This record gives sequence, C-alpha cells and structure tokens, in this order.
Amino acid sequence: MAKIKKDERFEATAKDKYTVVNWPEYNKALENRGNITFLINEDVIQNWYSEEPAQRGAQFRYSDTCIETMMMFKTVFRLPYRQARGFAVGILNRRCIISNGTL
Repeated sequence: MAKIKKDERFEATAKDKYTVVNWPEYNKALENRGNITFLINEDVIQNWYSEEPAQRGAQFRYSDTCIETMMMFKTVFRLPYRQARGFAVGILNRRCIISNGTL
C-alpha cells in the first residue's frame, strides 16, 4: 500500500465568506425556519366532539377522530401525553375551535 501524504488526501480550499446585506430579509428567513404549517381537514374539525349518547358511568366527550389526531401529534413530534395535549390546545386555539384552553 502506497503511503499518501496528508496534503494529497484533501484539497485545501479556502472557505467562502458570506456577508449579509439585507438584514430584514435574513431575519425573516431565520423566523421561517421554525414555521410549521398544519393542514387540518374540515371533517376532523367538525367531528372533534363525539355525538354518541353518554353511557352510564362513562361519558364520551371526544370522537375517535380527535383521539387519532392527538396520537398522531404525539407520535410525529415524540411528545408525552400532556405535551401533546398542550400542543393540540395551542393549534386549536389558533383556529378558534376551542376557547379558554379546554380540550
């Protein structure tokens, strides 16, 4: 096996230096990195609460669609249950589906 000198293995290139000339645009780009857009189907919103009659000893308040949506948030973002609930409350408050943070 031939010996290779360190300088021959890697090409030494100078790093390009970039300067920001438009700070408002740069700041907006940094803000948009954290922007998450959710598209929630209207069927999910309309069927958020269960329409089944309450049973003796147990009350159904949320539909299966609601629970599946919450579990999707929990799985995709790897959140514990309480954080998934807080996450959903934040999204639904923004869409004016629920009020006063009650889910």
